[in-house]
Amino acid sequence: MKKKLIKNKKEVLREFNKEKYFNAYRFFRYKKPDLKDVDRFFYKRKRDFLALQKEKKIMINEIKKFSKNTKSITELGCGYGSRGLELLKFEKLKNKKFFLLDMAVNGIKLAKLIVESSKKYVSKINLGICDFYNNKKNKIKIPKKSMIFTSYALHYKRKLSDKFLRFILKRNPTYVVHFEPVYEHFTKDSKSHNNIKNYFIENNYSLNLLTILKSYEKMKKIKIILEKKHVFGINKLLPLSIIVWKKIS
Repeated sequence: MKKKLIKNKKEVLREFNKEKYFNAYRFFRYKKPDLKDVDRFFYKRKRDFLALQKEKKIMINEIKKFSKNTKSITELGCGYGSRGLELLKFEKLKNKKFFLLDMAVNGIKLAKLIVESSKKYVSKINLGICDFYNNKKNKIKIPKKSMIFTSYALHYKRKLSDKFLRFILKRNPTYVVHFEPVYEHFTKDSKSHNNIKNYFIENNYSLNLLTILKSYEKMKKIKIILEKKHVFGINKLLPLSIIVWKKIS
């Protein structure tokens, strides 16, 4: 019998904080890595690395579009900063402050190594620990009217609660952009959709992200203004969708 995969905070921290990020931090600790060095550590095959760059390009285009009228950009669940730190390469975003938060200590330590290797990051980046899954505050204060985004950060609980949404709403964001796998987007009775749905279920990934967002929209607390289904993904069984919403005041 196939062992059922467990997805909870303890297991996610084991997988990322104690294993993936810790191993990378130990490897780069006495080096001066740039972002591409660390990306290549995690995406060793050329096709995977190139796919990551394509995925970043898709994300950056959306973030630039929805961050025009804000002074700051916040990423919740930033990992080692692969997406968030990439944004600082762009002239149109040079005057914004960045807040990159994650619950994995070693992910943040790895991001700090990247930041410390380049002076261009220092004055713009605020890195910190944050368990937004459970609506817990962190030491870094996220400014009001920030544009907030998540990337592959919300699918680690099969039954996702609305705590993450309440955490975000308290910050009065301008826009919120989710680059996330969305189970509810795979409704067709086709082989490809069935394979993806089975992958969600077998890996205990979230099945109700869109349901939560739609329920808050029905209550007139948020308004979903953009929804793009299964846009792209390095893992074809876990493609990202793009959902953009704003708070209704």
